Amino acid sequence: MIYGKKILGVLTTKVNTPSSNMLITKLDANLRDYDYRVFVYSCCSELASNSPTDIGEKSVYELIDFDIIDVLVVLYEKIKDRDLTATIVGKAKAHNVPVFILGGYMEGCFNLRFDYRAGMSEITRHVIERHNARKLHFIAGFEGNSFSEERIEAFKEVLVEHNIPFDQSMVSYGDFWSEPTKAAVQKIIDSGDMPDAIICANDTMAVAACSLLKDRGYKIPDDVIVTGFDGILDVKISDPTITTSMCSNNELADIIAEILIEEDIINAGARDYDVTPRLTLAQSCGCMKESNINASAHLTMLNDRFNRYQSEEHELFQMSAKMLTCTTLQQICDLMEHVGFFEIVCVLRKECIDESVNPLTVPEDRDTENLFVVYNTDDYQRFKPCEIKCSDIIPNLERQLELGDPLIFVALNFLNVPLGYVCFHYHNYDMENYYRVPQTVNILSNALGSFRTMRYQHYLTTKMEEIYKLDRLTGLYNRNALVNTYEELEDRLRNGSKNITFILSDLDRLKYINDTFGHVEGDYAIRAVADALKLAVPPNALLARWGGDEMFAVIQGDCDEKLIRRTITEYLSAVSRSHNKPYEITASVGMITSVPKDLPRLDEVTKAVDRLMYADKMSRRKARVD
Repeated sequence: MIYGKKILGVLTTKVNTPSSNMLITKLDANLRDYDYRVFVYSCCSELASNSPTDIGEKSVYELIDFDIIDVLVVLYEKIKDRDLTATIVGKAKAHNVPVFILGGYMEGCFNLRFDYRAGMSEITRHVIERHNARKLHFIAGFEGNSFSEERIEAFKEVLVEHNIPFDQSMVSYGDFWSEPTKAAVQKIIDSGDMPDAIICANDTMAVAACSLLKDRGYKIPDDVIVTGFDGILDVKISDPTITTSMCSNNELADIIAEILIEEDIINAGARDYDVTPRLTLAQSCGCMKESNINASAHLTMLNDRFNRYQSEEHELFQMSAKMLTCTTLQQICDLMEHVGFFEIVCVLRKECIDESVNPLTVPEDRDTENLFVVYNTDDYQRFKPCEIKCSDIIPNLERQLELGDPLIFVALNFLNVPLGYVCFHYHNYDMENYYRVPQTVNILSNALGSFRTMRYQHYLTTKMEEIYKLDRLTGLYNRNALVNTYEELEDRLRNGSKNITFILSDLDRLKYINDTFGHVEGDYAIRAVADALKLAVPPNALLARWGGDEMFAVIQGDCDEKLIRRTITEYLSAVSRSHNKPYEITASVGMITSVPKDLPRLDEVTKAVDRLMYADKMSRRKARVD
């Protein structure tokens, strides 16, 4: 529970299918007045491969917070990854959250299943008893598939009841799909022994069977009866309409709501429910003469929906391409606002906005407390990307719960790496909205993933340029970078109003340190001189390692020469003492200042300042000898 609302979590895949839409809509309608709110966690695929390619999509289930979930509903047949389902159900049980399993069985859960066997038996009996069919043929799904074999057994049992002999030639396999079914029907036609009825294990195969039979000149149901199973929309608009067995998610939603409203499910104990699919009669068996649906109007609606889909797809692809030219998340937000996204929140993991993180990896030390909202249509003012806590899920969650619309979460992922998620909160449960879910998620995943990759490539390019420019030992510019930078600055310095000071600092007795104490100590002393010069000059000075032990600086503006020399000397002396070096680190310094109009070329400056540095070195040597 959160903000006074009980949360019913629904685990599914392909939320854009009519069956999912029906279940979510019915659950919301049944339970909203009882202060339940529906959170849907969905993937665009069914996770059938159980492979690394599913990692990005499955990340949506990490959003399930069992501290706020009161009831969990799992669409077992929709999620093909059984290990994933078992893991999530195990977590639910550990948090004492009741679980409804739809279409499957898991111990300790409320298991609600369609009794497919009973449904297939009923449709077979109808064909035999109502239409006097004696010669029947069954088109099953995949050979060996449990759903397919169960329906074959139901078919055989009804034949036995009616004293109709069965042999294996009465069964073909259509693999639950159109083309294999057409091949099976063609084989029946070629045999010259047309049955009274062809009973199909699902509706897709029944539609395909009718299509081929009509093409070959057969009349349905006059020459042969055809039936389907499952009750998909296609059977209502096919010609003829097809008798089927309807498996309605509305019935499952009603059972769930009744249990939640009337029972103490925490203490009631789990149990099983079998729901018999409902026989739905149509033209293909002869029980109806006319269709009860306007197929022409429906096809017009589908055509309009397809045209709209194409238009939206084109606009989304244009947005995706433009995102590759963006340099900030605010620009991406502005693009999404221009496209007209509505009723969504787009959320990224924090590492996805860090351009230094490799987009092909998930960092072990990633921020698990915070998220980053890229876009939010619920913001009444012009939205700006912002950070939220993971526990908040989306901005304005309390307001969304008051509105009551189901929240649908789908993962964003790119190249199998989780990016974040999109939360849809449609006020209108029309299927057109639900159709947009995979379209929107796929486009945003590719667009944001590509944007992230581009920013990472920019980061790597910048780092490579820095590496090319910087001296590895001291971290200062190398000589080549200084020359190029100075050439870029030269005209601006010459046209400016501030004096320019040049400094060359050189480590004393480097050869002695290297020969006596080793090159590691020599490198240490060189770094110390570089650090001393960096400390002594203003922060905006241009610094470089000019040669082996020579450091060069360009300063625009007034500076105190005595202070610079004293700072270098004192710093090097402190380093020598604090690290107990067996040698003293000192440096000779040459400095020259020029007014802008007389600014010399860099090669002239370096020669002049080198002479001054060398003079300083000679005077220091003489002082040591004296």
